[in-house]
Amino acid sequence: MKMSVITVVYNAVNTVERTIKSVLSQNYEDLEYVIIDGGSTDGTLEIIDRYKDRLGYFVSEPDNGIYDAMNKGIRACTGDVISILNSDDWYEAGALEKIASEFEQNDAEVIFGDVNEWYETGAKRYPFMGYDSIWHSFVHHPGMFVRSDVYKKFGLYNLEYSICSDGEFVLRTYSQGVKYLHLDSLVVNYSIGGSSQKKILQWAAEANNVAMKYLAKATNKTMVIDICNRRFNGAIDFYFKQQTKGFVQIYGKYIIIFGAGAYGKRAKEIMNTLGIQVLFYVDSSKEKWGNTFNGCSIASPEVLSCYQGSVLIASKNFESEIESDIMRLDNKNLKIVKFSQMFDSTGELLARK
Repeated sequence: MKMSVITVVYNAVNTVERTIKSVLSQNYEDLEYVIIDGGSTDGTLEIIDRYKDRLGYFVSEPDNGIYDAMNKGIRACTGDVISILNSDDWYEAGALEKIASEFEQNDAEVIFGDVNEWYETGAKRYPFMGYDSIWHSFVHHPGMFVRSDVYKKFGLYNLEYSICSDGEFVLRTYSQGVKYLHLDSLVVNYSIGGSSQKKILQWAAEANNVAMKYLAKATNKTMVIDICNRRFNGAIDFYFKQQTKGFVQIYGKYIIIFGAGAYGKRAKEIMNTLGIQVLFYVDSSKEKWGNTFNGCSIASPEVLSCYQGSVLIASKNFESEIESDIMRLDNKNLKIVKFSQMFDSTGELLARK
């Protein structure tokens, strides 16, 4: 059985050689190794050049993103089974032999092995939670091995998705009866920090869109919907924590929120996850003063004139005006935190939660 491995790379001078070595050291006789480079300029090409005589195909040229490059690689492959290994990931010794043996023993069309997720603090084995989990967790593509006929029958990666096209491919094929088989064996090491981690909110939105696209064919629709909701809320919280590291040290353990509305509600929820207590809300609307909102009282902005601490402006349309009003109080002991700074461009998403 001929095994084809594709590595898509762009400016990965610090990691690509480990990836290449992990493929070429597999000692699998019928191996085709394909490398698709996006036009690297950092020394990556010099490293690849050391191994050119052992490559089945290589090209270095601009592409339209990682999935476009993957599709180029798939088209160039001539193997019976195709796998895609990222330029910062690496195979376990003997991985290809294990996978090939499984293909030879059964009629599986896609086999996926276990993956070690590598964080700064070490590795954690990604758990297999049963085949139902494919509907919401998909399959780590570095640990996925696909018969080439599946690509011919069901198509390549959909370029409409910039982060979750691999997940869309999995559900597109799985929902149409392609036989997936889990191999309870560690086959690949996966470096956390790819595009899905760097663009966590976009990843969550795309992943949920993919799941909803094929929801009609899911056996447990309620579970898929529940996971989608938790995935998106978790992504929002993760994003906020990443953007506000050291927030407590900078702004203290207590805060006032200016804006008793949708933004203010979500801001309080996330403040709680960070261990920051919201003392109360202030709002420009007089009719709200003295009332309770989201478990906290609402006061007049005048109280900020003598407050020592931080105030978070939770407003999208009137942020500048509110900031000007607070500045006119001339309270040098007040630290102003703007919602747009803390949430970047995600305010609208947060407001819908």
